Amino acid sequence: MERSPMLSWKLWRALNHPPLRSPLFRRAYARQYPPIESGLPAIRIPFTGLFRSAGLIVLPVVLILIGAPILALSYYLALSLAVILLPIANTIYGLLHTINASANIARERERQTYDVLCTALPGGLGMHWAYCTGWLHYHVIYRYALLGIVVTGVVASIFGLSSRLIFGAAPVPIIVIVIRTGVLGALFLLDFSQSIVISSLTTLIVPSYAENESNARLFAATIYLALQASVYLSTLLVTIYGLPGLLVLIGFSDDVSAALIPLLMLAFFIALRETLIAALWHAVEQQLSTNTLELDALTRSTV
Repeated sequence: MERSPMLSWKLWRALNHPPLRSPLFRRAYARQYPPIESGLPAIRIPFTGLFRSAGLIVLPVVLILIGAPILALSYYLALSLAVILLPIANTIYGLLHTINASANIARERERQTYDVLCTALPGGLGMHWAYCTGWLHYHVIYRYALLGIVVTGVVASIFGLSSRLIFGAAPVPIIVIVIRTGVLGALFLLDFSQSIVISSLTTLIVPSYAENESNARLFAATIYLALQASVYLSTLLVTIYGLPGLLVLIGFSDDVSAALIPLLMLAFFIALRETLIAALWHAVEQQLSTNTLELDALTRSTV
């Protein structure tokens, strides 16, 4: 089968076009956290209005005097440590996604409704895809919070704070600074989208093997964390030890090496992630007997 040169981009677009008209999607979307109705009467607390009015006056003053300095310090630390915080945040978000979505699918197996749902159009892929995208779009507030962290990382790369932790603080030409800034910004954005793609592919695969909810959670967490750690650790080792030594061996000057290392790091990261994503999608095709054409038809993604 012909594959897209950027399979992760194809899957990312598909994830952002969920099957809204699918009954399976509505089932997954609505049943994760149904509304809780309480028959208890409302309890009225005396002087509530007085305390609320006083709070509207006192609370902003307290936040300005105490919260503003803490917020400024926290933001500076976030900028300085963005290169560490972003992979952690992406991994936590993807971990929550794959654990809970895989468990939701496995729960249907425990209820003996899994096979029935898989027989409905568009089959096993549609069932897994509905629960996978259902979690993402139900918990959209989590993604907005993660996007805020990504923006912090991009700002940190613009100010050169992130590059110091990876490439060192040695003085370099302005062109190298520009290259590092662009590379890190692109890396942060790619890591955000590809981490969600990997968690989604893990969600498509794991429930096909797991017989119950607890096994699905365990297998999904183990596989996803192993994939994330392998990418981050390999990229870090190649950037810090592999590329500098290779470029020195070839005979490049220090300035040329400083400009090439970020670009080669980005190329290595993209190649490694795309290889993993292609391997995971191949496993999805084998396990769910599907292909990317069925995914396009399912999501109406014009890729």
